[in-house]
Amino acid sequence: MKTKITVMLAILLMGTAMAQDRKDRPNRKGDRTEISAEQKAELITKKMTLKLDLNKSQQDKVMALHLDNFSKMETKRKELKANREDGKRLTKEERHDQKLAMLDHKIEMKNEMKSILNAEQFEKWEASKKSPRKMKGKRGGKDSHNLSLIHI
Repeated sequence: MKTKITVMLAILLMGTAMAQDRKDRPNRKGDRTEISAEQKAELITKKMTLKLDLNKSQQDKVMALHLDNFSKMETKRKELKANREDGKRLTKEERHDQKLAMLDHKIEMKNEMKSILNAEQFEKWEASKKSPRKMKGKRGGKDSHNLSLIHI
């Protein structure tokens, strides 16, 4: 009987010690430093230039497109964070409208890319979007700065 109590007490103490250890460690998301929209756009443009062999004119257009995209994303992220902190929840209709807006934005981005890239480049870009795991490298997870949205 004493051994059972001793074993249970030891397990309880070990569990408490492990929980304390986790609280002391910093949050993985908190370790990341957020990069600016300009930096994100520049990184994506450079990656696309390497993968798709973009010329200078295409690079400028892609950079402008991504800069606009990332600026909008930052604004939307701040808005959602403020709503979350205020305790405001979206209604079903608002979520539906938000999803529709996101899909419209994806269609717009695709059309813009189609007008910037030639047929071969566009085909490569589309193929890279369909196989994101191959493009992300060995980790297979999300890129540390959420640049995996473009999959290039």
